[in-house]
Amino acid sequence: MAALNKSSRGLYWSDHIQVWQFSGMSQLAYCREQGLCPQEFSYWKRKSLTPTGIAPKQVSSGFTRIQVDENSAPDTAFELTVQFPDGTRLLGIPVDHLTLKSLIEVLR
Repeated sequence: MAALNKSSRGLYWSDHIQVWQFSGMSQLAYCREQGLCPQEFSYWKRKSLTPTGIAPKQVSSGFTRIQVDENSAPDTAFELTVQFPDGTRLLGIPVDHLTLKSLIEVLR
């Protein structure tokens, strides 16, 4: 995290805040699940608020950041979750490592 510049750090936290808002989880539960510092999350959440205290409407690009563990075994199955802007979620879509890698390449 320390290697990120100021702009990248803001985007990193903005992405987490947006995902958390759609997750339906408490802030603490989300931070625990993602391995984030709750105090730092709160700081960036407050920082993202406008002077009126109302969060600005986020314009979504339609894409989200994903991370694949490069050290995982090639035959390891993943469960993919897709969440749409209206809150609809598709959970537990089974995908293997090679399919996920191909999907990422296509989406780039």
